[in-house]
Amino acid sequence: MRIRAVGLCSIGLLVCALLLNAAARDQAAPEVRTPRRVTSFEHVNQELVIKCDVGTLVVKAWGDAIVQVRYFPRSARIALPLWGIQPVSAQPIYRVDSTADAVILSTALLTVSVNRKTAQLTFLDQKQTPLLVSGQIRLEAAQVSGEDTYKIRAEFQAPEDEAYYGLGLHGSGSLDQRGRTVRLWHDSQQNEGDTLGVPFLVTNHKYGFILDNPSKATVAPGKDGLTAWDAQAGDALSYFVIFGNTVNDIYKGYRTLTGATSLPPRSALGFAQGVPKSATQDDLLQLARKYREKNYPADLLLIHTGTNGIDAKRLQDPDGMNAEANKLGFRVIASLSPRLLKGAPHFEMLDAMGCIAKDKDGKPGQDARGSLLDVTKPSCAAWFWNDIQENYMDLGFKGWWLDGDQPDLLSDALVLSAGSGARLFNVFPSLQAKAVFEGHRKDLKERCLILSRWAYLGAQQYGTIFGASEAPARWSTLAAQIPAGLNMSASGFAWWSPAIGGPSTAGAISGADEYAELFSRWLEFGAFCPMLRALSPVPDHETAGKVAARYLGLRYRLLPYLYSLAHATAETGAPVMRALFMDFSQDPEVRDIKDEYLLGPAFLVAPVVEKGKVSREVYLPKGAAWYDYWTGKKFSGGQRIMADAPIDILPLFVRAGSVVPHGNPIPNTRVDQREIELWVYPGADAQFNLYQDDGVTYAYEKGNFSLAQIRWNEAAQKITITGDDRKVFSGPQDKWLKIIR
Repeated sequence: MRIRAVGLCSIGLLVCALLLNAAARDQAAPEVRTPRRVTSFEHVNQELVIKCDVGTLVVKAWGDAIVQVRYFPRSARIALPLWGIQPVSAQPIYRVDSTADAVILSTALLTVSVNRKTAQLTFLDQKQTPLLVSGQIRLEAAQVSGEDTYKIRAEFQAPEDEAYYGLGLHGSGSLDQRGRTVRLWHDSQQNEGDTLGVPFLVTNHKYGFILDNPSKATVAPGKDGLTAWDAQAGDALSYFVIFGNTVNDIYKGYRTLTGATSLPPRSALGFAQGVPKSATQDDLLQLARKYREKNYPADLLLIHTGTNGIDAKRLQDPDGMNAEANKLGFRVIASLSPRLLKGAPHFEMLDAMGCIAKDKDGKPGQDARGSLLDVTKPSCAAWFWNDIQENYMDLGFKGWWLDGDQPDLLSDALVLSAGSGARLFNVFPSLQAKAVFEGHRKDLKERCLILSRWAYLGAQQYGTIFGASEAPARWSTLAAQIPAGLNMSASGFAWWSPAIGGPSTAGAISGADEYAELFSRWLEFGAFCPMLRALSPVPDHETAGKVAARYLGLRYRLLPYLYSLAHATAETGAPVMRALFMDFSQDPEVRDIKDEYLLGPAFLVAPVVEKGKVSREVYLPKGAAWYDYWTGKKFSGGQRIMADAPIDILPLFVRAGSVVPHGNPIPNTRVDQREIELWVYPGADAQFNLYQDDGVTYAYEKGNFSLAQIRWNEAAQKITITGDDRKVFSGPQDKWLKIIR
């Protein structure tokens, strides 16, 4: 009996130990919330609310082609901030149906079906063709920077033939993001330049996807059969699906959700030249005079004014500098920083106002460049603009270069008025742009122009052009900027610029001749980007000088074409710089061509990105015929050709069925470009809407513009023009019409 008792005690102890271990594991394991089946549903306040065994799904139509899905980890629903998303005023027409298998919300174009047994969501087009099918939703309780929150994961099925574009600006050299893990946060510490994460993905399967979460996130599109989104922090999962029969339809939906792209001033489409950080006002004015002497068309000069206010040692007389630059036909863009060093004027006052971002201990967050001004607080954003007005605008500056706003220079543990740095990590630069834009519109009649390296959903509505950052002057940098720019444009930001020239070459370039070759090829590429911006001045080299004169001149001749594209983008959201899949989705060859693109509907651009190359292979998409811009030779589409490319020739083709307006040569956009010649590339019916206004103010918002509708009838070989209010084409046709034969 004694032995038996001991045995029972041993068994009891073992069971207790197992139970204790299990309890310890349960206590240590974070709470995970995942919906697995539907238990009930109701239709409340224009939303389909679906109760699940775990948590609540909410499906809402934002338009005929847009739906939002939210998953709350518990039954209670809370208001989400929707950073960068605009409320939709008009209520869409939709219906809710229930079957034995699913709960369904349908609009005229888009259907969402939620499986009752699995809580799986299927998105279908108007023909009931599946677009997107969800996988697991997982919210895991976590502490991030000392705050209780959830780590969020959402998975979706990824068909083998699906390609993925957008997601911001990345220097990886990839166009199709399939199979990569893409970091969706701002990072200024990369060797190949800054990375900028934007949670907007566009596919070749007729839909776009927005993850509504500004915390640090990643997405792995099409990796191991899934597309998986992971976000660092949030109270719920929130995302939008946008359907489009065409790619432009998707961007129309993106525009509806995040706002219209601002119409930039005409000068922003000219040439913008930067100067070194150490440059003085004399250096800047000397460069301005030099460009005028060399007859380089140009409009904008970019200068570092200082990290904490204007550096009086370099810029002794900013007002006089601006006046002299203005006489030469230039507008000077000033760098602005939302940072203050402790002890700087106004620091103590701003700290007392709650305008200095705090660290986890409640003290002003500091790094080597100072503390961050918290523009998430409206009163602090207003102070920021008032400071700009007093210290910059009153000295003649009317254009803004937002510098030092990258959030990664301070920890995501930073505490802002609107929430923790972890939750709002990516949205800060857009709020800074908004503060400047709203102040500018209030106090200046000229159109707002902001240059920035950082963006988040909706930043396109604040007069902002986004640029590649300072990356080393290498051939690999030039090559990588093409797919980077295409994906940035695909992310909903039509106005993007490369960074031509780059800083120190660090031995990557062999000497002055190679640098002149690299700069020339870079400038040729930049001349056919939405914005043309150089970090470094045109080298004093015969080759670079000839290329600069040719391509800057051509850029300004094409301003009527480019400015009309700007208007079309403001109206529709359609990108200006377009990866080939956007217009030739039926051609499988274009899916991952990352060194060619379209600029607007007419031009196919194929930059040379290798040292010493005097020719390159170019793929001409099928579905159109193509003209060599330089020779007029016509090619059929769907073939690869070898294009000649000596140092002064950028391989450039025009789609048959295009009208391309060319203006008379001008030194800057202050000179009226009254003489416009229409180049018609026959082979198909063509149309082009020529937009004109004063190019400077917001008078166009009151109807002060003209929109000439130009139509080419291929069968009749005849052109017709209506709406030519400015009488540009009132003279004899042979004076303004050129048909390429």
